Amino acid sequence: MSLGHITALAKSIRHGMFPSVNSSIHEVSGAARSLPSFVDRVAALVPQLCRAMVRQEGNYVTRGELTLPQLWALELLRQRGSCTMSEVLYALQLKSSTGTVFVDRLCKMKLVRRDRANEDRRAVKVALTAKGKRALDEIDEQRKEGMLTIFKPFNAQERAAYLILLEKLVLEMSKEKEGSS
Repeated sequence: MSLGHITALAKSIRHGMFPSVNSSIHEVSGAARSLPSFVDRVAALVPQLCRAMVRQEGNYVTRGELTLPQLWALELLRQRGSCTMSEVLYALQLKSSTGTVFVDRLCKMKLVRRDRANEDRRAVKVALTAKGKRALDEIDEQRKEGMLTIFKPFNAQERAAYLILLEKLVLEMSKEKEGSS
């Protein structure tokens, strides 16, 4: 990313995105020079970004009714369809004792249901209910609306720069996780 891109991003951030953020291009490039300084700055900004995004939403997660791991489980079930309990636990890296309580809570909220697997009656499958699908649709819609609001001040070039960095971060984190498994 060029100095021009960094300047443009800094100007967008300064102009109303985060009132407590008032970095000059000199401060931004200085913080980016050393990894520890960069990490300190990112660690200070990420909670502000998360709070700004949460203020845009009013759903199960932001009301505290659903934890992030529970949301991830719902998203997993939407993506894969029904899964055995062990598949859910493995994907979320949960212990079986934790997983039972975890799925019980989702069942009580009527977001998922348990079924016996046809191929092995001992195995329990977990699937989204219609209410679970609606909850995910609501969360997705609010997430998108919030992003539209948050990123409205950014021009196409700034959004492209953000996407490049975000996709690179996700790719690097995926490689790191694959290497550790």
